[in-house]
Amino acid sequence: MDRALFVIQKRGQIGFTLIELMVTIAVLAIIAALAAPSFQSMRDNQKLKLSLMEMRTGIQQGRSRAIIARSPTVVCPDTVAEVTCGANIANYASLSQSQKDDSVLRPVIDDSVTIKSGSVDHFIFNPQGITVSGTITLCSGNKSVSLTVNGPGVITQTDGGVC
Repeated sequence: MDRALFVIQKRGQIGFTLIELMVTIAVLAIIAALAAPSFQSMRDNQKLKLSLMEMRTGIQQGRSRAIIARSPTVVCPDTVAEVTCGANIANYASLSQSQKDDSVLRPVIDDSVTIKSGSVDHFIFNPQGITVSGTITLCSGNKSVSLTVNGPGVITQTDGGVC
């Protein structure tokens, strides 16, 4: 009688079998494998958007700074060395360090974002806030976006194709 009671209690235990747990883990692994590529694409797009926003803000700040300071200002992505960027301004080497800091803006571009070959890598604004028209194209993953800046500093964004 004691043995029959023990068997009944054992069958009434609550829990999962090892096979049920393995099947559940396998299903979750399959779902995760299917979702991973879209997460990578989403991450690349967010980094590209952030870099575009930084570059756009830097261009707007550069134009404003040139007008307010009444001196030339150059905007280069941080992938361009500060000395190289500053060399675009006449007599850059003779400026004081504070003048150099005020005349060079370097927006931060994410490491995974690249500048397309053939794009401009700087914009120089004269004391009136005017620049030579140019286009910079940023690439991330399989997507590219171009920022075109015309003379008076109007920025146009264009979604591009594959880099």
